[in-house]
Amino acid sequence: MSGVCQSDRLRLQWRSLPAEGDVMRRSLRIKLVGVVAVVLAATVLAAAIAVLAVGAARHDMSSVNATYLPATRVVGNLHTAVAEVYGDQEAYLAAPDQGTKAAILAIVTKYQGEANDAFDSLAALPLSPDEQAKSAAARAHWQAYVATTANLTTADQASEMVALVSGQPASIFSALDSDLDGLYDAVSSGADGAASDANSLLKLLPIILI
Repeated sequence: MSGVCQSDRLRLQWRSLPAEGDVMRRSLRIKLVGVVAVVLAATVLAAAIAVLAVGAARHDMSSVNATYLPATRVVGNLHTAVAEVYGDQEAYLAAPDQGTKAAILAIVTKYQGEANDAFDSLAALPLSPDEQAKSAAARAHWQAYVATTANLTTADQASEMVALVSGQPASIFSALDSDLDGLYDAVSSGADGAASDANSLLKLLPIILI
């Protein structure tokens, strides 16, 4: 009787053991689930990186379109206006009569207004700290130049012309001109950098999404 019971117990234990094929199938299923999980995680990560890359590229292009293109145009116009003021002041001192002087003075006033407006436009743009510092330095020299040449009367035409060409006004104007060159270079470099960064990010997208 005990032998029969022992035999039954052995049969039950043998039946309760998983077949070798079942173990392999379960192991394979676990591995497949793991592989799928890794692939899904990699896909989600790649998608997240792609979204960040697109956002960064969009920001860079926005900087080019909303900041650097207007800044480049404004600095170019500013440089032109400042040069016109200087040239027209020379013409004013050399003018032969009051009517000509009045006409030239109106032109000087016009370009001075354009220069002031250009500086205001630059101040309103989200430039980098370095670009803002260069703009502020140029504006300070511009204001000093305007103050120094505010009282051109041609009462002593020769001495005023000498001062304008080689005296204090000339020194201030030279510093202003150098400031504007540096500002233009900084703005152009910023535009090139933002455009290059955006292009690099966009080129990276196909690699990320493969």
